[in-house]
Amino acid sequence: MKKGTLDHLEQLVVFTMLAKEQHFTRAGNRLGISKSQVSKQVRALEDRLGIPLVNRNTRSVSLTETGIQYAAHGIKILQLFDEAECSVQRFEQTETGNIDLYLDENVTLQQAMALTSPFQTQYPDVRFHFIRQTHRHEFDPIFHLAVLPSPPSSVKSLRLTRYPLRLVASKKYIDKNGRPKSHADLSQFNCIATQSRQASIQQGWRTSQHEKMKALFVEGNIKLENCEDVLIAVEQHCGIGYLPAHLVNEKIREGHLVSLLDELTNTSTSSLYLIYPDTQDIPNVCEAFINFLINQL
Repeated sequence: MKKGTLDHLEQLVVFTMLAKEQHFTRAGNRLGISKSQVSKQVRALEDRLGIPLVNRNTRSVSLTETGIQYAAHGIKILQLFDEAECSVQRFEQTETGNIDLYLDENVTLQQAMALTSPFQTQYPDVRFHFIRQTHRHEFDPIFHLAVLPSPPSSVKSLRLTRYPLRLVASKKYIDKNGRPKSHADLSQFNCIATQSRQASIQQGWRTSQHEKMKALFVEGNIKLENCEDVLIAVEQHCGIGYLPAHLVNEKIREGHLVSLLDELTNTSTSSLYLIYPDTQDIPNVCEAFINFLINQL
C-alpha cells in the first residue's frame, strides 16, 4: 500500500458522496462532517490529481467530465466495500445454529467428532446432531458422512481423507479355522459384512496379482450395520472382517487381531466423504462448515 493511501481513500469517499448528493452540505450531513471539510477534501483530491473534478457555483455542484468518470470508479469501490461488509456479517451469522449430520454405517463417531470438534472450538454456539443412517440405497440431499471407494456422480461431495483397508480376524479364529491364502479361499470362511453393502467386502479393490480392481462378494452368518459392530464381532472370534486400518492397526500390533492377505489388500483404500446438497439450498451455518473443512484440507 502506497504512503498516504488511507488519506486518498478518504478523499475518494467524500468526493463520491458529493457526486451522489450534488450538494456540499448534504454530502457533509451524510458523512457526519462539515461542509467546509467536504470542500477541503475535494480540493485536496483535485490538487493531488492535478485536474478539476467539480464545477462550483453559488447554487449547485456539477461534475466535470473527468469528475464523472472518477465518481463512477468511486461508486464501484464503495459497492465492493459494502459487499465485503455484508459477507462478513453473513459469516458471523454462521457462528450459531444447528447442523444435522447423518453418519453412514461405516463412519465412526470418532471420525465424525474429529471433524466437528475443531469447528465447534471456533464456533462454540454451533450444535451438531449426529444421526446414524443405515439401509440407504441412494444418497438423499442431506448433510452426511460416508466411507466409500468413490462417491456417486449424482451428488456433491468433498473428500476429507483416505483410509487403507485391512482384512483381519482374531488369533483364536485363525488358530481354529486357518488362514485364507487367496481371494478364492475366503468363500471357505465366515466373512462378516455390513448389510447395506450387500455383503460385499468392498465394491472393488486392487490386487497385486492382477493389477486391476477386483470386487469380492462374500458369505457369512452375520451381517451388521456398521464397521464398529463388525470390529466387535471380529474380536469375539466370529469371523473375518474388512475394516479401515485406523480401527485395527493398534489391535494388530498388540496381537489381538491378525492381518490377512496383506499382499493382496495393501493398495485397497476407501475415503471419507462429506455428501451435501447444492450450497445455494443449505443454511449459512452448513456452508460455513463446508468452507471450514475445505480450508483444513
